[in-house]
Formats: sequence, C-alpha cells, structure tokens
Amino acid sequence: MVSKSDSKITLVNYTPKKWNAKETLPQVDDLKIRYNSGFLKTNFTDFFSPFYTEWKKLLEFFHIHCELISITPVLKYPKENLTAASISINKQPCYMAFDQEIEQAILGAFIKNQLHQNVSSITEYVQKKLLYSLKNSFKGNVLFKLGYDSPISIDDIKDVFGVVELCFKINNKNASIWFMLNQEMTDRIDTFYKNKSGRERDDETDGLNIELTIILASLTVQTSCLSDYTKTGAVIELGQPQDTKVAIEKYNQIIATGELYNFNDHFAIKITDITKPQIKIEDVFSDTTTVNIDFDLVEMKQKEFKTQMQPDSYLTTIKNISDMGVTISVAENTIAVGEVCLVNDKLAVRITEKIEGGF
Repeated sequence: MVSKSDSKITLVNYTPKKWNAKETLPQVDDLKIRYNSGFLKTNFTDFFSPFYTEWKKLLEFFHIHCELISITPVLKYPKENLTAASISINKQPCYMAFDQEIEQAILGAFIKNQLHQNVSSITEYVQKKLLYSLKNSFKGNVLFKLGYDSPISIDDIKDVFGVVELCFKINNKNASIWFMLNQEMTDRIDTFYKNKSGRERDDETDGLNIELTIILASLTVQTSCLSDYTKTGAVIELGQPQDTKVAIEKYNQIIATGELYNFNDHFAIKITDITKPQIKIEDVFSDTTTVNIDFDLVEMKQKEFKTQMQPDSYLTTIKNISDMGVTISVAENTIAVGEVCLVNDKLAVRITEKIEGGF
C-alpha cells in the first residue's frame, strides 16, 4: 500500500504502456488452490506423534539420536535422493519415502555393531520398520489398516495429491520422511478439516454472503485535490513494483494483505498477513482523504470466509488476468474508473472516466 508521498498524479495526452500481468505474476497450480483451505491446514501432530514415539525407539536401539522438528502437509516432494516404497492405507495405494540421511544412519549403525546384514537389504529393512512403527502407533485403531507392497523407484510414483512431511534431526543432521497420499485420501482429509472447522465455528450468519474488496493502493490525498483523481486521462503513478502486495478490505476496513498470483489466467490472492482493523479518531478531523484503487471484488459465504482468511490461504477471483480495469473510490463511493498501466516499469493507473455524483 502506498501513501501520498509515494505517488503522484499527472495529466497526459497519451496512453501509457499496458501491464502484462500474465507474464509478471507467478503461477499457482490447481492443487494449491483446491486444498489450501482444508488439507494444507490440517494439524497432523496428534496423528503422527505416536508414530514418532515408535520410530524413535528403533533408532535409539541403534544409538541413533532422533528429534522430531515438524509435521507439515505439503503438495510436493523432492524428486531426487529419495528412497521410496509402495504401501497401502485402508487399501488405498500410497507411498512413503525417506532421504539418504536416515538410510545412512542405520547403515552406519549396522556396520558399527558388526551386524552381519546384507547391505542391499538395508533399504527394505528401513521401509518395513517405518511401516511397523506406523502400524504399532495405530494398534487397536480399527480405522487404519496399513500394508507394505514393495520398494519403488521415485520416478514410478504417480497420482500424488497430498504429502505429509516429517522433518527430523538424525544425529544432528536434517532428515525427512514423506507419506504421499492419493486423491481419495487427500480429499477425505480436506473434507474432514472443512467440516470440522465449520462445526466448530458454526453460527446463524454462516450462510450469508460477504463481499471483500481487493485494493491495489490506498492513497492519502489533500481533500482539496480530490477532483484531480477524476480527470479523464490523468495518470496516478503508484511507484509500486509489478509484484506489489494488495490489501483485502471488509466493511471499509483493511483485514489482510496478500500477494497477486496467476491462476488459470485469472487472479488469485495469497494471504500473507492478517491485520487487526483500527479506527483512528484523528482521521475524522483530518484535512486529507483516503482514495482507494479498488482492483477486484471477491464474494463468498461467511462460513468460507472463516476457514479461508488465514495466512497462506488463496482467494480466487473471477477477474481475467487480462482485465486491467479498476475503480477509484472514496469511502466506498466510486468517483472514477480506470485501468492499470506502467510508468517506468512501475504500476500506475490511468483514469478513463469520471463517475458523476461519486462525491
């Protein structure tokens, strides 16, 4: 967001360069959008903590120090230096993989203890022990049935929609285990989270529609100069980079900031920060006015708003990425319309039409 000191307005008789957002903005894939409000917000700590307890027992038997650092749902996994196995969870085909640090630590323990174990079978041994630890942690829980199929090349892994990454310190070195889930398993977890979140936060307003305004810039200007922002052909130089952050407004108050992305040739906003709305009494007596450059509107149900308005969530819009149209507003009243353009490779807005009666 920019202030008056960061922007200037000029009247020009030419059309500035258009902003090619399609080439500028990073792309976000379908899975990230699809699962951002469910699967990616699921807390797997309770689910995998018993597994860590069992796995740690095995490593301590070999005098290998192990410390769990984090358990994180992700959508992608490394494509190299991983050892993988095909497994099943409730008869659903899934995979697990671990990096070389884990295999090397156990291999070193075998050599140190002079165990006459075929080195070529270490991989399968570790895989089966991993699954054994998982089975043991779920003992008595009829909801989970796990099976080991066979080692598999990382290149043969396919149809992975969700991944749970467990990060460890193994003998003070970073190491990870990945559990890779197919679409059905990921969908189940995603739906469970959304339903659970909805039940926990359910109230009579959940079915109501709310409207969020995506603000490209918020300018503090002298009230006496407000008419300059309605002159056709005027260019407001925002001085912002093309990957600028935007603000998300609800009921005339900024509630979050985010980053713009390209999603299937439409705009998406990744929420980066949630802000606490503030009302300053001195604003009422100020001789300045806040002019907003409104970029887009997002409409959603109150229930969706509660689950999606969190850091790292994505809001998707119906606005095509080639649509550079914006509105210039004061206190939710539109005073002019314009289009985003570039001046010296920085974002600007060219006013195309004054809205009569806007203020």
